[in-house]
Amino acid sequence: MRRALRSFASKKKEIVVSGIQPSPTMHLGHLLGSIRTTTSLQEDISSRCFFFIADLHALGSKQIKDEVADSSSLQVTMDSFALALACGIDPSKTCLFLQSTNPFLMELYWILSSICPIHKLESMPRLKSKSQGKPNLGLFSYSLLMAADILLYRANRVPIGEDQAPHITLARYLAEHVNIISPKTFMMPEALFSSTPKVASLQNVFKKMSSSGQADSERINLLDSPEIITKKIKSAKTDMNFEVTDDPRRKELANLMGIYSSLSGISSEEGYKSYQGKHLRVFKTDLAEKIIAELSPIQKEFEKLKKNKDHLCKLIEDGKMRALEESYHTKENVKKIFMNLEKK
Repeated sequence: MRRALRSFASKKKEIVVSGIQPSPTMHLGHLLGSIRTTTSLQEDISSRCFFFIADLHALGSKQIKDEVADSSSLQVTMDSFALALACGIDPSKTCLFLQSTNPFLMELYWILSSICPIHKLESMPRLKSKSQGKPNLGLFSYSLLMAADILLYRANRVPIGEDQAPHITLARYLAEHVNIISPKTFMMPEALFSSTPKVASLQNVFKKMSSSGQADSERINLLDSPEIITKKIKSAKTDMNFEVTDDPRRKELANLMGIYSSLSGISSEEGYKSYQGKHLRVFKTDLAEKIIAELSPIQKEFEKLKKNKDHLCKLIEDGKMRALEESYHTKENVKKIFMNLEKK
């Protein structure tokens, strides 16, 4: 392992780290956000990409309940891994793995918890939006675990939405603290904002599309059938003007046009120009067809992967070993700094 680590360290490449929580309702926002960013960057020979299914984050996001987690949780995680593959994450180019399979993460998380001031976590927006006044420890330290994810793989860039910028600020604060003691232990991570506009709820444009806390009609799930996609787009909330215009005040239309433009590989301005003066019904019909065409091959590949469980399990094991190998050196360095351990 150490010989491989020296080889890895010698590669002067920009490191990109990203992840998504496992969910039975992975949606279009996931695809156009972190997944698309990773599939694009994995083709860049100057980048090394790490993409993980954040099953520990999913656990920490839950509020305390009396019931025990049901047995479907593991299946959801496996399905999310398969969907990431189906969406184009290539394990030969990207280190794709399950977050919980790397124990080095929790070692780093615990060490970072000893230097992270409580007020830094109290100010995090996710805590305020999800806790409802009674956070469990997992939710309270959610941002600290995210910082550990970023720093463990010495990320240069982290694809995020604008609402997650405070998480990068925390990671940079902790990296700077450690680097004062031992320079160059961590890179200083930078936020990488997607060129794709934030994908909002189909029914409430002031909320982003989400897998939790929303009605199913508010999002396009990656595994939705063509009929359901068409129904959801047709019923997506818009104003009373049935003509397509580029008026910036029409936020619901702008959200739909942002989706259309992202899937078409054009700018929103070009999208508006194509439909200027046309009936909204025409645009929505075309948008639904565009989404169906995008998701159909993903759904077929997903079903194919699900049927080959041995292959899927092998890829999960391979991803685990790569994640362990490529984070070992960082973990050992941090332990040496804070626990005064001799390196063997």
